[in-house]
Amino acid sequence: MRAIVRCTGVMSLAALMFFCTGAGLFPQSATDAFIYNPKGQPVQISPTLLEIFVMFNGIVDAEGKRAVAREIDGLLLPNDVDLLDDANAVVYPIDLTLIRDNSRLQDIIAELRSLPSVAAAHQVYRNNNDQPIYFGNRVELKLSSAASMDEVLAFLAESNTKVVAVNRDQDDPKQIEIVVAPEDNSLEAANSLHESGLVEYASPKAVNVHSFPVNSFLRADNYPNPCTDFTVISYSIAYDSPLSLTVHDLEGRKVAELLRSSFHLHGSGRVEFDTSQLPLGAYYYFVETPYDGFIGKIIVRR
Repeated sequence: MRAIVRCTGVMSLAALMFFCTGAGLFPQSATDAFIYNPKGQPVQISPTLLEIFVMFNGIVDAEGKRAVAREIDGLLLPNDVDLLDDANAVVYPIDLTLIRDNSRLQDIIAELRSLPSVAAAHQVYRNNNDQPIYFGNRVELKLSSAASMDEVLAFLAESNTKVVAVNRDQDDPKQIEIVVAPEDNSLEAANSLHESGLVEYASPKAVNVHSFPVNSFLRADNYPNPCTDFTVISYSIAYDSPLSLTVHDLEGRKVAELLRSSFHLHGSGRVEFDTSQLPLGAYYYFVETPYDGFIGKIIVRR
């Protein structure tokens, strides 16, 4: 009988990693990674070798997701929580008795990416609060003032990253979303773009696995939008944390600082923003913590 090691509520993720590494069951080459927040600041995240996140191109039912696990050695069958039906995705637990080094883990990810039904596959990452983060096949970026989209596409092509779609923001042509091919990694593509100097920031787009995005440390929305004289920005954070809320124009100039707290209790809040004196057009608001950032758009019309 094979010994199966699974994470449970009795043992923390950190403790389980320590146990597995010491027992020789856990690949020891995992290193911290990072993403860039909307201000271009690096935020540390950590890959876990216990799980692989997979997002599918089309609708794949529970049996189809389990069938994939049966076809690839090293994957365990997902339970009901792992199936992530709202996002048409799945988290596959790893059979640590078969994974002795990181190269085998990467081989499994490559096998998953080669399947026609798979849009993205990567290790599950966790932020500093041990919250899981799931990345799909999309990268959100803002071009620097001197760069063009052609330069970005040429850079990605030279980096052997295949772009299958480009979506531009109608109100801000510098704000762009790209879709990378299944064989590529949106996190690596985003970080290489940021370091190229062609963009103000680039970040892989997190996948909401439920209608309420439990994988997100931070979320926000605003209503009414478009607005005339005011809009109400609602936000929610999962942990006690410093928090700021600022509004910027399309040139990046700050037009308002609505909130700055060195210690904000977890939960929800609302801020009413007076837009009556603003020129017509589009604006962006930034809700930020040391661990995460959220960008929302405000359209002012009269």
